[in-house]
Amino acid sequence: MLRCWLWSRWRGTQWTVLGYGVPLLVAMMVGTRGFTYGMTKPASDALYTRVPRETRYKGKNFVETAVWRLGDLVVTSGISGLGKLGVGLAGIALIGTGASTLGTWVARKAATSPDLAPEIGNAPPPDFGEAARS
Repeated sequence: MLRCWLWSRWRGTQWTVLGYGVPLLVAMMVGTRGFTYGMTKPASDALYTRVPRETRYKGKNFVETAVWRLGDLVVTSGISGLGKLGVGLAGIALIGTGASTLGTWVARKAATSPDLAPEIGNAPPPDFGEAARS
């Protein structure tokens, strides 16, 4: 009798967890992948529109391998180190907010920089490369 009761309790818990967890996981995956393909990837491809094709090819590969992997290493090591120093979740969130604010400030400065302004006059039309052909 006890065994049957425990089995039914476990099965009920299992269905409850799967009942809420799987649809939530699917919704999060659809949202993040949609954001990646709709916003992040085109925005990163737009960074390479003002450089020659060969430089774009080499620079893009370097950024997508070395820079992103180094960034992943720095972030995971930093969070791990902060956790070992006793910084809690709220402290890590506060540090992340500060980093986001700094990134926003740098992006605004770059957007208004005269060095990055579009060239007026005899500039060739932009070559959107593979993004336009796909």
